[in-house]
Amino acid sequence: MRLSRRSSVGSGVSPRRTSALVLLSATVASAVSYAFAFPPLGLSLLAWVALVPLFASLVRCGPLGGFALGWTWSLIVGLGTSSWLPRMVSEYFGMGMVDGWATAIVAILMTGVFYAFFGGWLAWVSRRRKPTPLLAALAWGACEYGRTLGPLANPWVMSGYTQGPASVVAQLGDLGGSIGIGMLLAGVNASVASLVDPSWRSRQPFRTIVTMGVVVAAVLAYGAWRLQEHFGEEAPVRVALVQSAIPREQRFNVNYRAEKLSNHVDLTARAARERP
Repeated sequence: MRLSRRSSVGSGVSPRRTSALVLLSATVASAVSYAFAFPPLGLSLLAWVALVPLFASLVRCGPLGGFALGWTWSLIVGLGTSSWLPRMVSEYFGMGMVDGWATAIVAILMTGVFYAFFGGWLAWVSRRRKPTPLLAALAWGACEYGRTLGPLANPWVMSGYTQGPASVVAQLGDLGGSIGIGMLLAGVNASVASLVDPSWRSRQPFRTIVTMGVVVAAVLAYGAWRLQEHFGEEAPVRVALVQSAIPREQRFNVNYRAEKLSNHVDLTARAARERP
């Protein structure tokens, strides 16, 4: 598969192999940086530039190459942010670790379908016109929308989640949810790519950067205003939460259905006596 449409002669190495290695390395660097933006490291600022190497690689590919790089990127991100998943699946569902790992890998690969199509589409578009930050942001938003509501829905590690819930940027969630925050991040990453990569550079790069700067400034101003709002103080409200701690061996066993229901009803009745 030919990843690059440009070639350069290296010292004794085939041009195609060198191009593929460079694009793959940039994709891996992008995925690792993106994963670092999530807990436990939580380096949220990386999310504003982590996609730059990926975007730069995709515009140098044919559609099949972009499809492969997008899926590779998603797989690395999934492995980097979901190391806990195999054990959780194994313990919660009572599986062996092999089954836990297999289930986790399948889930990660299914998520990668959306980024694979994003990569292939962006590579296809870039052969016909120079991509723009707005176009990249809209496509990224469509990709994450599909991840949230599509037939293979799995909204784990959406890009908007990199911005902590109490951060100024996260207040954009009022208007566009996590997808809106992700579109903002994608647009900024594409704008940075337009500064360093001629393949992204439009005829009016200054206007592109200024426009994105105005958008970011507006988001920051809105977020600061929302965080300073005073919602008043009323008497505290008493609430109750029922959690019956069902043993693992009973969770998916229909023979315990009546017992589990009775347990929930009993706990709810006990909580109700406290008038929550």
